[in-house]
Amino acid sequence: MTSFVIRSVAVCFSMVIGFGTGVVTAAETPQKLNLGNLPVANASLVKMRAVTRGPKFHWFGYYDKDQIDATGRYLLAMEVDFEHRSPRPDDVIKIGMVDLADGNRWIELAESRAWSWQQGCMLQWRPGSETEILFNDRQGNRFVCRVFNVKTGKVRTLPMAIEHVTADGKWAVCSDYRRIQYIRAGYGYAGLPDPNRDVLAPDDVGA
Repeated sequence: MTSFVIRSVAVCFSMVIGFGTGVVTAAETPQKLNLGNLPVANASLVKMRAVTRGPKFHWFGYYDKDQIDATGRYLLAMEVDFEHRSPRPDDVIKIGMVDLADGNRWIELAESRAWSWQQGCMLQWRPGSETEILFNDRQGNRFVCRVFNVKTGKVRTLPMAIEHVTADGKWAVCSDYRRIQYIRAGYGYAGLPDPNRDVLAPDDVGA
């Protein structure tokens, strides 16, 4: 069973990487892409193509997460039916993957109630696993992380929402998304108030 270090931080910084009705595969020249051992014939542009379709909106939340599985076939994405406003506590996103080898077929997997436009729900393939994905969710009065097996549908729940995962997929840094939402609205998650709203340096947040 995968173990995670529970280390929380008070503030995070993030960057928008993409948003809209289409998730694309590439938009850089081969020299700028990390293509591993894939052959590159010349310096021509890699063709860009949308792999999702409206009327709903699809995107992937953060630049440093593994969006595509180890085989290169399945691409993770999130789906919502609105844009142009901040998420509310009752807004739910659908989590799915696009089968790039089967006509870009959308496969719905799960849903989350813990997300932001900038970072999504920290959706990603768990490093070192060919079948498990990670994403944050809201459960009762806390934010948690789901470990979801895309083949079996089995779900494990970790007690805190994750921020970053180590390259071996065994450890994670966790953040208090209640406080992040209070300090920098839009980068945390809606739905749970910060219990330390009036405390400048709470003892139970950060390390």
